[in-house]
Amino acid sequence: MEALFGTVLDWVQSHPYWAGLAVFAIAFAESLAIVGIIVPGVVIMFGIGALVAAGGADFWSICAWAVAGAVAGDGLSYWLGRHYRHSLRSTWPFNRFPRTLEQGEQFFIKYGGLSVVLGRFFGPGRAAVPLVAGMLDMRPAAFLLANVGSALLWAPAYLLPGVVFGASLELASEVAWRLVMLLLLLLGLLWFSGWLAHRVFLRLQPHASELVARLLRLGGRYAGVRRMAEAMANPTHPEARGLAAFGGLLVLASATLAVLSTLLADMLPWATLDQLAAGTFASLRTEGADRFMAAGAAAGQPLAIAVLGGLAAATLAAARRQIALLHWLGGLAGAAVALALLALVTEGPQPGSLIPDAGVLAAGVLFGLLAVLLAPAVPEGLRWSVYAVGIMLVSLTLFARLYLGLTTLGGVVTGALLGLTWVAGVGVGYRTHALDEPLSRLVAGTLGGVAVAALLALAVAAPAVHAPAGADESDPVDLPDWQGQGWRRPPLLRADLRATRFLPLNLQYAGELAWLDQRLSAAGWTAVAPQTATQLLRLLSPALPLDQLPLLPHVHDGRHEQAAWILNQGDTRLVLRLWPSAFRVPDLGTLWLGEVSRQEKRTRFDLLGYATTVPDYPAALRQLAQQLGQVVLVEGPHGPVLLLSAAPAPGVHPSAAAGGAAPPGDPAPAPP
Repeated sequence: MEALFGTVLDWVQSHPYWAGLAVFAIAFAESLAIVGIIVPGVVIMFGIGALVAAGGADFWSICAWAVAGAVAGDGLSYWLGRHYRHSLRSTWPFNRFPRTLEQGEQFFIKYGGLSVVLGRFFGPGRAAVPLVAGMLDMRPAAFLLANVGSALLWAPAYLLPGVVFGASLELASEVAWRLVMLLLLLLGLLWFSGWLAHRVFLRLQPHASELVARLLRLGGRYAGVRRMAEAMANPTHPEARGLAAFGGLLVLASATLAVLSTLLADMLPWATLDQLAAGTFASLRTEGADRFMAAGAAAGQPLAIAVLGGLAAATLAAARRQIALLHWLGGLAGAAVALALLALVTEGPQPGSLIPDAGVLAAGVLFGLLAVLLAPAVPEGLRWSVYAVGIMLVSLTLFARLYLGLTTLGGVVTGALLGLTWVAGVGVGYRTHALDEPLSRLVAGTLGGVAVAALLALAVAAPAVHAPAGADESDPVDLPDWQGQGWRRPPLLRADLRATRFLPLNLQYAGELAWLDQRLSAAGWTAVAPQTATQLLRLLSPALPLDQLPLLPHVHDGRHEQAAWILNQGDTRLVLRLWPSAFRVPDLGTLWLGEVSRQEKRTRFDLLGYATTVPDYPAALRQLAQQLGQVVLVEGPHGPVLLLSAAPAPGVHPSAAAGGAAPPGDPAPAPP
């Protein structure tokens, strides 16, 4: 992905004129009648904004091309409507899909000339509004004013989110490419979850009554499902026994599936997929993301059911919403029974099996039931958003549990299906039996506020789950062996998802940090304490000089550096970061792996200022070697590596004295 982005970025930088024409064509197509419905203009303009943030093109020139394309597209649509007028109704595609034109006409009649401005951003039949304006004989001067004015607002509004996102990714990439990829995966999953919930709601909502009627007919046809069907679809029928039978059927089906998947583990691909997912998420782990994901997984803990379930029940009881309270308690009780039964017959999700994950099941029931209770209090046109938020929260929980290694792919799939299917059954029963007792907006708002407060408290109190810290036992390596060829044994590249040739671990130090700190302090270096939230706010002060900007942490093997020093040099600064390795030099202590790099200041749109790493690692390393003196400098497969220890170094090597690097494997001290 990084290589593809870099290729596109290089092309845009090398061909700014053609890039401008491409933006013009995209904006033109996005604004053209009917074509604009097909072209994903929002997504493309967002991506263009991200390229702008990465330095691929000038923001204002791209804005100008986008404005020109938008004006031309709406202008052509207006001319077509004015020239062909009502004959368009009998022309394809309007004769095949007349609804688009009808929505545009209704929108234009309601808002008049303002519809051209509003339609640029939203509204039914958005791509047909300029066409309708021409058909209904809007004055050309008025249309031109609305067209140009709306385009001047539209282009920055559609580009800026991508610019902000791109700048954020660039800033995050300075910390860790793992974080960038994790962010992209999580945002993609949340977007897909919200989109899917919206599409499913739009598909099912108009047919809700028909589905209930089919359920009743199914119960009448098959005696075995009559009690369940009557409980969920008949307002006069008691629910408890029917829903209990429905829940028992779900648990039985889940247990059967789990047992079959275990017996057929060698024939199913789940084990391979679980290994692939576990390896992928393990490679994405960082300390900062661990804390966030631990908070995201909090809803899958038993404490969440107890706390959120109790607070929501108290809220409904205080509001005297008996039917909602009974369905809430019944839904949670069903989930608790299912979890208990699954715990008796299984040992939890295992690699290669389809045993439902308890945490995902709990989150699905909690958020699903909340959505069922809150949605009727929201205007009908926005009810899909309540379900979308619920599904997105479930997706966040299952993603977090996968990331932390608490479950498997099969576990999250079956856990989510079991939980949401149970919620669907309880929800149908609630909607059928609560026709006369819907939640008022006040009660729904209070319930939503209580749920948000409880979830935030659970997230803050969630215990941290850290990534493995590498080897449990240290591997001894004696000093002569280390200074000979043993330095090749530790990692020579920082473990991150970015192309590893750009991330060398170009320093190895054997000894205590206090000794190194004294040497660096004498050379003018300053130790850096962990950054606080207040210090990170300096990123929003682009006028600050480089020496006052915070040092953003780097990541190696899922961990931030344990120690760091800075040497300010005006417009640039040298940075030394250290991570502990699994190796130990007798009589000296831990063997530390370090990164010596140079940073310079970068600003974005006079809103953000931060230090970014310059890829001239050898020059930065040699400068440090000259400052410290009597250090061993060797040539590794990815560039020079500085070997530093608290013990005296051997004599000066001629190549090092000349400022060069020793041959591969031939240690040489740098000149004093």
